[in-house]
Parts: sequence; C-alpha cells; structure tokens
Amino acid sequence: MVFILLRHNISAQASAIDSLTKITRSTAEDTVKFKALIQLTYIISKNNLDSSVAVCEEAFHLSQKISWQKGIMNAEFTLGQLYYLKGNYPRSLEFYFSALKKATALKQVLVQPAILNAIGNIYVLEGNYDKALENYLLVLNQAEKIKDTARIASASANIGLAYSYANNSEKALNYLFRALKLHEIQKNERGMANTLDFIGYTFLKIGKYPEALKHLELSLEKNEKTGDKIRILDNLRNLGWVYIRTGKFDVAETSLKKALKYAEDVNHLQGIEGVNEALSKLYDTTSRANLAFIHYKKYIVAHDSINNEEGRRNQLRSEMKYEFEKKEAILKEKQEKETLVAQEKSRFQKIVIFSVVSGLLLVVLFMIFILRSLRITKHQKIIIEEKQKEILDSIYYARRIQTSLLPTEKYIQKQFQKK
Repeated sequence: MVFILLRHNISAQASAIDSLTKITRSTAEDTVKFKALIQLTYIISKNNLDSSVAVCEEAFHLSQKISWQKGIMNAEFTLGQLYYLKGNYPRSLEFYFSALKKATALKQVLVQPAILNAIGNIYVLEGNYDKALENYLLVLNQAEKIKDTARIASASANIGLAYSYANNSEKALNYLFRALKLHEIQKNERGMANTLDFIGYTFLKIGKYPEALKHLELSLEKNEKTGDKIRILDNLRNLGWVYIRTGKFDVAETSLKKALKYAEDVNHLQGIEGVNEALSKLYDTTSRANLAFIHYKKYIVAHDSINNEEGRRNQLRSEMKYEFEKKEAILKEKQEKETLVAQEKSRFQKIVIFSVVSGLLLVVLFMIFILRSLRITKHQKIIIEEKQKEILDSIYYARRIQTSLLPTEKYIQKQFQKK
C-alpha cells in the first residue's frame, strides 16, 4: 500500500515538475517565472537537495535582476531552509537574517514569524535552547495577539521540541499536545505528522517506549503518504532508537538502514550524522565492533562538517552582522522619530510666529483704519463746524439787516402818541 502511494506521489511530482519546467523555459524573466522556480524548488527538495538549491539560486538571481525585493526575500528564506536541511547552518542563518531584515523593512508580518521559527530551529540543533525559545515565544505571542491558530500550533510544537531537547519533558509535552490538538482541528496533516514525531521523540527521551512507538508510527504513516524523504528518515531514525532501547535489534537495523538511504539520497547531512550515530550504537550493543567503528567514523565526519570551526565563525559573523544592522535600524528609526518631532516642533513654532505676526498685522491694520476713520471724522467735524459758522453768520447778517430796516420801539411809541 505504501509503495503504491509513493509511486503515485512520484508520478504526480514528475508531472508537476514537467509543467513548471515548461513555464520557466517559455516565459520572460518576470515574477511568473520566479514563482514557478520557487514551486519547482519545493517539489525537488523532497528528493534532491542539491538540485533544489540550484533551482532556488536561479530564482534568487532572477529576483535580483528584476529588482523585486519581495522576491529576493522569498528566495533568501527558501535558500535558508534548503541549507538548513543540508546541515549548513552558518549559510542557512546568513540567508535567514538577510530575509528577516527585508521582511521587517517590507512589513511582511506573516513572513517574519516563519523566519524567526526557522532561526529558532537552528539554535535548537546547536543546543542554544534559550535563544531558540526566545524566538519561538516571540512568534507565539504575536500569533496569540492576532488569534492565528495555525501559527499558534506551529510555534507551540517548536517550543515543545526545544523543551524536549532541554530535558524539560513536562513542559515539552504540554506544548506538543496543545499543538497536536490545534493541527487536528485545522486538519493540517503535515503539522500533525511533525508534532507526532516530536511527541514520539520526547517519550523516547524519558524512556516511555510504547508511547514513543505509537506516536512515531502514526507520524511515519502520514509522512509516507506525502513521500517526504526527510520527514520519513526522521521517523525511521527515532524508531531505530526505540527498537535499540527495547532490544529489537533486527527491526532497528532495518529501520536505520532505510533512514540512512533516505539521508544519503537527499544529502541530508544532519540525517547522515544522526543515523550513523544510531547504527554505531546498535552495532556496538550487538558486539559488531567493525561495523560500529565504520559508522562511528561516518558520524564523526558528518558531525565535523556541520560543526567545523570556519562554519561557526561564519555563523557568528552572520549573527553579529544582523544584530548590528538591527541596532542600526533601531537607531535610524529613533533618529527619524526625533527628526519628525523636531520638524513638527519647528512647524508649530512657525505656525505660532505666523499667527502672532498675522495678529499684530491685523491690529496695526485695525489701528490704521481707526486712525483714518478718526481723521475723516475730525475733517468732517471741521467742515460741519465751518458750515455751521457760515450758516450762523448768515443768520446774524440777515438779522442785522432786518433789524436795520425795522423801526425802533421808541419810534413806534412816538407815532402812537402823535395820534
């Protein structure tokens, strides 16, 4: 049944690869071609990491060529994921930090948590659980604020795994079962498969092998339906450890050999490291010293490749560069705010000055108007007074004439006496 499902998935993937390849060859160098390349990257990555990196780098260079910042961010994030799967953590972080910087600048609020999660995953594998939890809890808080159930589930699963690695199984299982419940509500098969694997691993660490076996087998069943080799090899490796601990050495060998084949097929360095460590332990336990030594050497080679000193220096440089740029961005933002405040203050002062000057100008104009009115009134008063004087003079003149023409009172009395 599993073989039929895998064959069906391979056939469907081949058809999708053909369709996307045609698009990349026939379309112009634009966003359509970029999106096809990214889709192609994800499909190929399930079976061949090196080829998927080459395709994604083509998408990355295309986005740079057309100066599409969002495309550059997506390509960098995807390359970070691919190099993470290849076990090249310094290179992965370099792309993640660059993508995070662009996501912040572009205000891509849905992409930022995904990148923070991815960076947290690397810190977990390097044993830096405090930094990992810092990233995961930040994502969880953001998701809870906006009630993003999918993001809450993903962040909870990651927090659970970090606590599991840090040997805090109680907190680990609390977060993991919360994540599983949310994934089940959303019918997120991939999320359920990953969380079941994390739960199985946690039970394995605390020696609860029946529970570990149950959850790992459920996870394997879901991953086999998708044909995702990387997820399958994780399940088989963890199952191998369960079988070693429970004394089922033949089943453990079969499971681990399958896991190693998947890891080598996709060149998954972390998988190669982990599976060879488990095989070395198995052969040592079963007194096959030669095979134990062979796989132990392979484990050391893979481990050194992942943890080489140059890689750590590059990773440290990437982290320091990102932290410097983040602080620089914060400082720049602060300066911009101070500049805006200063500009606003200056604008307010200009408004006040303009208002005062305008008010004074209005007062001056009003005074000028009043003075002019007073001058006009005074002039009019003078004119009126002159006219009044002329009229009075005329009246007085007329009265004098009238007086001179009329007989006097004595004259009139004399005339009456004569009669």
